Amino acid sequence: MSLKKIEKPFFSIVIPTRDRAFLLEGLINSIINQDFQDFEIIVADNSTDNLSQSFLADLKENNCIRNIRTGGLNMADNWDLAINAISGKFLLLFSDKMILKQGSLKFLKEFINTNHPDCVTWNIDVFIDRNSTYFDKSNKLNNRTISSEDLLKFILKSDMISFDSSAFHCNSAISYEVIKNIKSKTGRVCMQLNPDYTMSYQVLMNIDKIHLIGDSLSVLRYEDQNNGYGNGSSFMKKTSQASNFMKDNNDWVEKMKTFKDVPINGNHFILDLILKDLYFIMRLYEVNPDHIISKNIRNSYYYFFTLNEIYWRISMGIDMKQELDLWKSSLQNESKEIKVLVKKLIKRIMLKKFKILLVQFCKKSYFISPFLNFIRNIINTNKGTKYASIEDFYNNEIIK
Repeated sequence: MSLKKIEKPFFSIVIPTRDRAFLLEGLINSIINQDFQDFEIIVADNSTDNLSQSFLADLKENNCIRNIRTGGLNMADNWDLAINAISGKFLLLFSDKMILKQGSLKFLKEFINTNHPDCVTWNIDVFIDRNSTYFDKSNKLNNRTISSEDLLKFILKSDMISFDSSAFHCNSAISYEVIKNIKSKTGRVCMQLNPDYTMSYQVLMNIDKIHLIGDSLSVLRYEDQNNGYGNGSSFMKKTSQASNFMKDNNDWVEKMKTFKDVPINGNHFILDLILKDLYFIMRLYEVNPDHIISKNIRNSYYYFFTLNEIYWRISMGIDMKQELDLWKSSLQNESKEIKVLVKKLIKRIMLKKFKILLVQFCKKSYFISPFLNFIRNIINTNKGTKYASIEDFYNNEIIK
């Protein structure tokens, strides 16, 4: 399909990518085959190989695609460079590890024309590449709004589920006016360490509310049931990729040592990384977190959610003994008020803790482990919908 370049498109679709041509191809095909064509695509190719460039060369007749070859940039710089090139009314920032559902752009344009939002977010479904299985993750709730103030309160309490309502890559449309305001205040939209989270926090600082769509418009791809394609998955599993990523961003690590709002020293939890970026952005905007939620409340919920993260990662077979010891020793030094509140909060996850530990014991059993894996595969397969391929899924799942 040959698409014409539009001078002032409705959507500017930014795709930062690095060495994942096999994913980039699926995403771009899911965009250019939409039934809505008022968009531009800006690819920021930060690859060390030429595979993505070879694929993009085959699409050179599609004038809607702007191919920016970068290379050697950190992730945040690559993302921000592409965002600076947009000319559309709304920014859609898409990771190469996703695809857009058929009919999504037309649906989104109609929603924006009806509701006139500054920012829209939606749910993200999951597709497992290894067995071509699709999982519907939409929450089935009606379209609604959430105030930026309320969402910021949830985020300050370390509630990772609430983050899904904010504007990230793969799930949001942000007006050009908001992007322009952000750049006028801080000079850039995406920053180290997490370009998507720093963008999300800045959006919250510049709008009153977010419009939430109950449907899922996009789909995140995973290698298999246990492995994603991103840095978050590698950090969670303590892989060499995660270690190298943190070494490459050692300047961020050193800078963040000045922040005392995250109780446990070091960067042992996923929450540590995203909260430090939050406090950095709040400092830039001169917003005092204590004026929103007291530090004791924030720290209490931090201990609750990091313990939840520990058990979650244990359930995936990750050795979290060091992190659990650090968690206990850090809490021991907290005030009585925090200890009492944390004790009340963790009662919620005691059953989860014993269930995880029991499953881990069974997994180590030579006789029980194969049976558990067999049952788990059956359950997971029955929860999803099987397709022949990612292309087959795209052709059959249509947003109306």
